[in-house]
Amino acid sequence: MDFKGPEVERWFTSRYNDSEVDRTVYVSTEEQRKAFDALEAGVYYRKAVGGIGNQLFSMISAILLSELLDVPFVYDDEDLRSLVWITRSPGKKVFFIRRNLDLRKRDYSTLSCWAVDPFHGYSQQVLEKFKTLTMAIRDQSPEASTGGKKWVVVESNCPLFRYWLDSPETCERIKSLGYIGESVSCTGDGDRRYAQLVHNVFQRHFRFREPFLQFVEQILEPYRSRLIVDPEDHSLFPFPKFRNLVTVHARFGTGGSDFSDLFTFLGKSSEDVFVRCLKEHSPPSVFIYVASDSTTAKRSIHDYAGDNYVHSPVKVGHSGLRRVHWYQSYLKPRIHEATRNALADLIVASLGQSFIGTGVSSFSTMISMISGAETAIESSLARLDKKYASFDEYIKSGASTSDPKFDKLNRGLTKELNSITATVREVENAVLKVETTPSAYPNISANEIKRRREFVNRSLAKLKRVSDAMKSPRVLNRIAADQRAALGKGKAVSSTMAARDYANDQVVSRSQAQQAEMMKKQDMSLGILEEGVDNLNNMANGIHDEIQQQDKLLDTLDTDVSDAQNRLNQARDKMQALMKTNNKCQFWTIIILFIVALIMVCSVLFS
Repeated sequence: MDFKGPEVERWFTSRYNDSEVDRTVYVSTEEQRKAFDALEAGVYYRKAVGGIGNQLFSMISAILLSELLDVPFVYDDEDLRSLVWITRSPGKKVFFIRRNLDLRKRDYSTLSCWAVDPFHGYSQQVLEKFKTLTMAIRDQSPEASTGGKKWVVVESNCPLFRYWLDSPETCERIKSLGYIGESVSCTGDGDRRYAQLVHNVFQRHFRFREPFLQFVEQILEPYRSRLIVDPEDHSLFPFPKFRNLVTVHARFGTGGSDFSDLFTFLGKSSEDVFVRCLKEHSPPSVFIYVASDSTTAKRSIHDYAGDNYVHSPVKVGHSGLRRVHWYQSYLKPRIHEATRNALADLIVASLGQSFIGTGVSSFSTMISMISGAETAIESSLARLDKKYASFDEYIKSGASTSDPKFDKLNRGLTKELNSITATVREVENAVLKVETTPSAYPNISANEIKRRREFVNRSLAKLKRVSDAMKSPRVLNRIAADQRAALGKGKAVSSTMAARDYANDQVVSRSQAQQAEMMKKQDMSLGILEEGVDNLNNMANGIHDEIQQQDKLLDTLDTDVSDAQNRLNQARDKMQALMKTNNKCQFWTIIILFIVALIMVCSVLFS
């Protein structure tokens, strides 16, 4: 795909290593075809039906399976091929084939798994078939899931890797390949396992082509001087992460999107929810990038963000349009463009420090996984461990804590500890908000809330261990002893200028922190109470208005009933007067006129 935007000055200065070249065999010549035909085994990924989130889930599953089976990886996604290439370690082959090159001459099995939603009219039979298939995948080894065939075709739009990770035995094999961390349990931390695997497969095997990198740079170029790059976060190399960027993915679907869709994700009223969430959880100074299928939603957030809104030239479109037969050539350019734009949205939405997504969207799920929100915190915790190890080693070495070297270690570790603690506290506040008012966040499941709470608790516990170790009697006594020795020699104290009051300061700091935390929780509770009172007031006003309207309707009804009663009385009086008359001529005249009128009506009706 040709890049048609203006060339911009290099921003992503760190590219891939020189050894990182595209070694994919693109089967087009007779020689390449023979090389492909000579393959005895392989995993073949057929482009999935669905949006790019579902497509990437399926492709990642196929790549993982090729690694587990140690066989060549073959794919036919021409749209994605124009944006990225797939890399593997030396000796492991990657082939790209055209869609019309099938496997009819080979003996193969098929892994088909389709993401279904029971709320959109799928039959129980389909759901049971889906459940049976995924349970079989979970309970079998990767080799057994191929049915003994050397070739396997992955043709699905759901994350098969999830079911392999749910098997403790297969999970341990995946861990041995380095796709999930050693600290991650294969019997718990389910969502954490999934996120780490997706992030690591994406980082290890996907390489972006230069035209696509240029396209992403074009989106961010106007904000280069104001976006703050995080120099320590390389979780989405070669793209930088930004400390003052918040990203949003608002997926509406049927009735709310700019293109036709089969499913409904959010109601139109949800536009206000995103703005409210930004107001509650994002400082006014941050920049906001919005990926959405709704121009109206983008406009609402733009009105809120003003000059801090990151404009994008990305045109909304669905990357999962089917290509079939006679109109394939007509759709091809549109699908190319939609795939590029969707991937650009996905990448830029992954570069912020905070992300607000749509809970039931695979696109939002993919962003949260590859952005490494938790991975970034875990990386920071790993850096903290290394700095503390250096700190602890210095203490054990017996070197003086009055030395400037220790002062640098101590200050750097303290700064890192405070920074990570502030980040984790922000996540905790968001989790607490959802825990307190779950009805306001219907798209966040109870399991997701629980998982976030467990992650926050683990992170805070680790931070507390480091903090307690830094303030342990062993360290404090050592600092005090070195200070006394330095003072006794008349030397200036460099790194422990305030060590004399260190213990007292720590007590005061802890007390102040506890009071601040209590006040924060009280403020949050009062805010929730105020919101509840406002809601009750609005309800009371609504009820009052409704009663007044009902009173007016009852008054009108009473007047109408009175008028009808008067007319009825007049008609009754006239009838009684007629029945009492003694004038037979008048009586028979009325009867004859009635009969004539009846005849005329009948003649009109039946003529």
